[in-house]
Amino acid sequence: MQSWEWTDKERELLVKMVASGKNTYKDLHTAFPEVNNWQFMGRKGREVYKELIKMDRKFEEGEVWNYKPVDTDTFHLNRLGEDFLDKIKKKEYEVNLAEEAIKKAEVANALSKDSNETSDKSLSVANQARWIAIISTIIALLSFLYTVFSK
Repeated sequence: MQSWEWTDKERELLVKMVASGKNTYKDLHTAFPEVNNWQFMGRKGREVYKELIKMDRKFEEGEVWNYKPVDTDTFHLNRLGEDFLDKIKKKEYEVNLAEEAIKKAEVANALSKDSNETSDKSLSVANQARWIAIISTIIALLSFLYTVFSK
C-alpha cells in the first residue's frame, strides 16, 4: 500500500470539512478517494490528519486494528485541529482585509482622478472667467472713454 502524503491545501480542506459538519467517513472518503481505509484509521503511512481529527467512535483495546470504517462513522477536530482551523480563519480574515483595502484604494484612486479632472476643468473655467473679466473691463473702459471723448 502506498503512503498518502497530505498537502497543506488538503489538510485545510479536511479541517474545514470536519468543522462545517461534513465529517462522516463517507464525506471524507469522497473528498479524498486516494486515501484508503487503513490510512483514515491511522494505521499505515504518514497520516498528518491524525494530528487534526479524531474518530468519534470509542474503541476497545486492540479493536482499532480489526475495525473497518463505515460511511456513517464521524470525526471531530481535536485540539490541534481546532488550532489549525483558527489559523485558517485568521489567514482568511487577513486576506479579506487585504482585498478590502485594495478595493478601497482603487475607489480612492478613481475619486482622486475624478477630483483631478474636476480641478483641471475648474482651473480652465477660472482662466476663461479671468479673460472674460479682462475683456469686459477693457470694453467698459473703451465705452467710458468713447462716452467721455465723443462729447
